[in-house]
Amino acid sequence: MDELSALMVEVQLCQSRCARHVGGVSGLDQLIEGREALRENGFILREMARQSAHMLPAELEKWMLRMSLDGGDAFSKLRDRLIGTHTVDLNGKAQPLPAVRGMAYDPDPAVRKAAYEAELASYRKIETPMAFCLSCIKGEALTMCEAKGYSDVLSQQLAESRMDHETLDAMWTAIREALPDFRRYLRKKAELLGHTNGLPFYDLFAPMGRDTKRYTVAEARELLVRVFSQVHPEMGRFIDHAFENRWIDLYPREGKEGGAFCAGFHQMKISRVLTNFVGSFSDVSTLAHELGHGWHNVCLERVPVLMADPPMPLAETASIFNETLLSHEVRKTADDETRFALLENSLMEATQVIVDIYSRFLFESAVFEARKTHIPTAAELNRMMLDAQRESYGDGLDPEVMHSGMWINKSHYYSVGLHFYNFPYAFGHLFGLGVFKKYLEKGAAFMPEYDALLASCGSGLVRDVAAGVGSMWPAWTTGAARWMCSAGNWTSLSTCASGDEERCIDGRAMAFGLWRAFLSGRGKPVYLVGGAVRNPLMGLPLSDVDMCGPARPERVMALCEGTQVRAVLRAAHFGTVELHVTDECGVRHMAEYTTFREDSYRCGHRPDAVRFTADIGVDARRRDFSVNALYRRLYDGELAGSRYDPDRRGQNAP
Repeated sequence: MDELSALMVEVQLCQSRCARHVGGVSGLDQLIEGREALRENGFILREMARQSAHMLPAELEKWMLRMSLDGGDAFSKLRDRLIGTHTVDLNGKAQPLPAVRGMAYDPDPAVRKAAYEAELASYRKIETPMAFCLSCIKGEALTMCEAKGYSDVLSQQLAESRMDHETLDAMWTAIREALPDFRRYLRKKAELLGHTNGLPFYDLFAPMGRDTKRYTVAEARELLVRVFSQVHPEMGRFIDHAFENRWIDLYPREGKEGGAFCAGFHQMKISRVLTNFVGSFSDVSTLAHELGHGWHNVCLERVPVLMADPPMPLAETASIFNETLLSHEVRKTADDETRFALLENSLMEATQVIVDIYSRFLFESAVFEARKTHIPTAAELNRMMLDAQRESYGDGLDPEVMHSGMWINKSHYYSVGLHFYNFPYAFGHLFGLGVFKKYLEKGAAFMPEYDALLASCGSGLVRDVAAGVGSMWPAWTTGAARWMCSAGNWTSLSTCASGDEERCIDGRAMAFGLWRAFLSGRGKPVYLVGGAVRNPLMGLPLSDVDMCGPARPERVMALCEGTQVRAVLRAAHFGTVELHVTDECGVRHMAEYTTFREDSYRCGHRPDAVRFTADIGVDARRRDFSVNALYRRLYDGELAGSRYDPDRRGQNAP
């Protein structure tokens, strides 16, 4: 056991001890709601409690982790060593594998074909030990899955990704329905390239049109900084900073892992990017992708470190957004031939993220099924990969020229604890496109909302975050606006110049969504209170919107800084802040936020002493009438009035 591996075991044991402790706390929900510091991390604490149900006994876990260092972890390191030192004999010269795989983008068809054939031939040297590595890693995963009480490895990975089977099944259904369209695209590309039996695998990445430009690193940098600065100046400065300060390991070399990667270091506020840049537009797009991860890390610096680790399906949001934005902006000034080339490049990349990732999922499912009974050989794994490609690509690929060795060069298959690694990329691609659609609708004004979304990705389940992709706030928000407007008299607060009531309601929903998004930016609950709850229930006109929560005035001001919400401090002593939002019709919506507090009176109706609190029950008891102590929680709309009758000294909120 090397020193680093031993340290990682201790880190994992520490994490599991924390989760086990949290899971054993009685009355966890009440404890979280009663303390501000816990409330900020409430989602993660509840997730830890959920995960604790699948943990091994502490002493057993320690030995299982240590044994894994000589099992799955050791085989993963062996794979990295084999691939990292692997060279391909091409034209009589030994070349690094990443460089040869990069030739798939070469404009010369002879180069692409030769590189593909040389790559496949080279795998014969390492396929047997690679097969054994893969089989042992997957075998260990099956054993650990059973020990932890999961029905299968996929269920475990979904739980750890904060995703459910229903969401995954819905995604695969949509993808399968779209496969015929991708296959038509592949057959058309094959036709344009002179093939009659579908597209050979070595031409999947063949550049089309006249966009055969090769970029230097300096040109790639200039393009990325210019494009992203136009949309989001701060992001443009971040990208320039990453290049200037050598945060990016750019070029392929012997011993270097293929592909691309970005690692963020939350406390240090830095990121590090790995790519294998050879000068294609795809390489520039890859840089945009990885720097999108870097910008996501910047946005996550806003939240506590426990909330700064998005699940994998949401971790691709910013990267896909960046890729899509780059292609979109470059196409604006391109001629027809170049525009065609860029559109085809986008289709090509989408094919990889949708069609090929579906094949990877099918392959890995087959590997796990086979591993239950035996250790698959390299020949079996080759057949499984070809079967998966046939099912996914269909007649879009030439059945005689596919890629049986994809299981060797894809490192994700060998990542211990990250099985079925690839489906989050498909989800992230689709989600990122949905977010980009919002940008197209709103332009640069959307970016503060976008940054807030990125900051929130570690603070919820995938389905809950994704539910807001069409509107950028939870679906219930529009319903809340309609409920608030049910008396039909919100015009006393604002009047829509368009005269379109539906648009008015949407504007109010936007206001609610933004108030909620920014006030809940650190996991703090936000409540409508008093008349904002009472009047719609009674069919009365709404005269104002009062909100409250545990966040202090200075925190509210900080959360709204640089966003579409303008915060005005009105009464710091009483914890009161005005929140202003202007909708697309130019109508201003205003709410008043007050921190939970306890008042004391000597005379008159204004308190002479105020003490801030995180306890909603304490806040309820200060209010003058029971009907005013009605609260409606803004993250799910729960109405919680009856429990806060001050005359009966009701219990605190859950």
